Amino acid sequence: MKITMEQIAKEASVSRSTVSKALNNCVNVDRETKSRILAIAKAYGYATRHMEETGYAIAAVLPVNPSYFWREAMVGLREALLDAPDCTCIYALYSALNQEKEFLQCLEDAVRKSTKVLIAAAPSSDLVRQRLEDIARERCVILLNEGPAAENTYYVGMNAYEDGWGLAHRCASLLKTHSRILMVRCAETNHRTERRNAGFWDGVRTFAPQSHLVGAIAANLESKTVAAELARELAATYGGKIDCVYADTGILPQVCLALLKTRLPGIICLGYENPKQNSEYFQAGMLVGVMEQDIRQQGRACMEAACAYVTTGQRPIPEQWVPSKFYNGGKTMKKKVRVGVFGAYRGRTMIEMLAQYEDAELVAICDKYEPALENCRRLIEKTDSKVTLYTDFEDFFSHDMDAVVLANYANEHAPYAIRLLQSGRHVASEVLPTKNLAEAVALVEAVETSGKVYAYLENYCYFPATREMRRLYREGKLGEFTHGEGEYVHNCESIWPSITYGEPEHWRNTMFSTFYCTHSFGPIVHITGLRPSRVIGIENNPAERMLKLGSRSAEAAMEIVEMENGAMVKSIHGNLVREPSSIWYSIYGNKGMAESNRWEEGVNVVNLYEAETDKRTVYKPGAATASKLAERILGHGGSDFYTVHYFIQKILGNPEGEESIGVYEALDMSLPGLLAMRSILRGNIPLAVPNFRNPGEREIYRQDSASTFAGAEDRLPACGKEGFAVPEGTYERVRKQWLEKERKAGQE
Repeated sequence: MKITMEQIAKEASVSRSTVSKALNNCVNVDRETKSRILAIAKAYGYATRHMEETGYAIAAVLPVNPSYFWREAMVGLREALLDAPDCTCIYALYSALNQEKEFLQCLEDAVRKSTKVLIAAAPSSDLVRQRLEDIARERCVILLNEGPAAENTYYVGMNAYEDGWGLAHRCASLLKTHSRILMVRCAETNHRTERRNAGFWDGVRTFAPQSHLVGAIAANLESKTVAAELARELAATYGGKIDCVYADTGILPQVCLALLKTRLPGIICLGYENPKQNSEYFQAGMLVGVMEQDIRQQGRACMEAACAYVTTGQRPIPEQWVPSKFYNGGKTMKKKVRVGVFGAYRGRTMIEMLAQYEDAELVAICDKYEPALENCRRLIEKTDSKVTLYTDFEDFFSHDMDAVVLANYANEHAPYAIRLLQSGRHVASEVLPTKNLAEAVALVEAVETSGKVYAYLENYCYFPATREMRRLYREGKLGEFTHGEGEYVHNCESIWPSITYGEPEHWRNTMFSTFYCTHSFGPIVHITGLRPSRVIGIENNPAERMLKLGSRSAEAAMEIVEMENGAMVKSIHGNLVREPSSIWYSIYGNKGMAESNRWEEGVNVVNLYEAETDKRTVYKPGAATASKLAERILGHGGSDFYTVHYFIQKILGNPEGEESIGVYEALDMSLPGLLAMRSILRGNIPLAVPNFRNPGEREIYRQDSASTFAGAEDRLPACGKEGFAVPEGTYERVRKQWLEKERKAGQE
């Protein structure tokens, strides 16, 4: 039902103009649309009467101009405020002309009334910049569209380098056929422009190396005849010598107009601009690709961070980059990736996500256990998805799909991954990538030969703490990596019958203690980008309580790893007695250290120490991406969303996809566990970890199929300690426990 301003004004007992103003100056009380707006109107009336006593909790100062850019930012701010749960803070939007004096006046008004958070546009002058830095000494300042480096100041904007890289990536196929590039840039540049250009040319060298720069033109945007001047220079100097123009920010429309004037044939143009304002050039076939800032989403991100700070005290992340949008005129946009999921138990979270994910279409699910498929069927019925369910993998394999998520048994991923890659499908593999070294060689070569995307879904790399520790390390704030620790202690005793079914040869019952190592060691690799060079394995004794459930391995294990730069890492994991489970990471550098919490909020919190300033900070990092779906997918602390999200974005060629974990990194995470087993069996000696990026290091492992699992020609013991055995009759008893539990569940 459409709600008019008059209806709201009548029910709120305020004037229509008050309602209109209320949508600029908002209080969010209720999530339902009508009651929400009514509450806004009523609260606005109250707030304006008692402004001096109440003040504003959040104030925003944005320029007023007719451009689409800032209007979209305002929409994003308002949308986020209306969606913020339990946020009863008052929000004021101050609109200022884009001149220094008026902008400063609005800042002063906001400071007088804003009690906690100021959201402001990026500074347009040194005077505005200095004033914002002064304000930040007294309150939280969030700058929209980047800003200066200052204490207590946080930035939301686009990543200029990724913009350029992403443009080159998305236009790579065109650049291969239009390889002679002319660069047209504004005469006046800034840091962001230079970063965009650097990203673009790095992307060109990566994705279209045959392309080259023919020349460059610096255009004066202040000139009223800039398009005509460009047309003359294009015709006189570059006629017949170029087939692509790469345009800097702000100059793209003039470049397109100049190309129309010259009538030079076959030249394409790409750059950065609002696509709606350049639709005629897309229609003419000249403009083939632009990157556009998602300024509405940036506005949302600013307000979401402000509301979180006001209501919970959670500080924003220092720099939040909102991915830009690519547009190519609608000719090849939004092809959804058709995805199948193999494994309905572990795959349930992925299934739930893919059924709602806008860039993918869930088309098939396969599992041999029919009750698990039935649960998926009920889940799918709640969505609009049309999904085929299979119990036979061969039927599933024949389904028309672009990509497959492997969520089957942890020791069976590699054979399926290799076969799917060879069939031309992209593959995302759950933990672990391979069960032996021969599979590791075969998997690497299948990925290299197929040219398809392989993603390793090590979700523990995407916890808030591990993501933030990666950012801190990659930005140099911790210095050179010297020591790290990863811990994954999960006592599975209480659920063992439900996850092994009383099967003597179930992989969990026969795995070596060091096999399941990537939850503890993987994030260290992902944070630092370093690869392991040597490993020593250590394990304790098998636990009697686990032997009575059928597990034949040691209770827990540790990998002591030397990294390629000489740093050391301790990775510990297993079934030690502890509640709750321990997921904990620590990173040391020569400039400081960062670690997650051991108790309470665990991997949602970062403890940061910076040696240069002798400063310790404890905080909750913000979300990696502004996505409502990410907030709803809660598996493993929300990290399950990011594994599949980055996989799909990698397939689509979007910059976010670079966060996905590829096959080389996956093996950097897992090979230490396979080799630590051998270290233990050989008396805990150190063993070299091969780098399978180098073909020459693969040969000695090509036929090395030794493992602890059923069917191995060279089968190794599940434990390095002798004198321990599973009691007779254990598997029959555990099987009965599981069947009885399933029977009761089926009756509910």
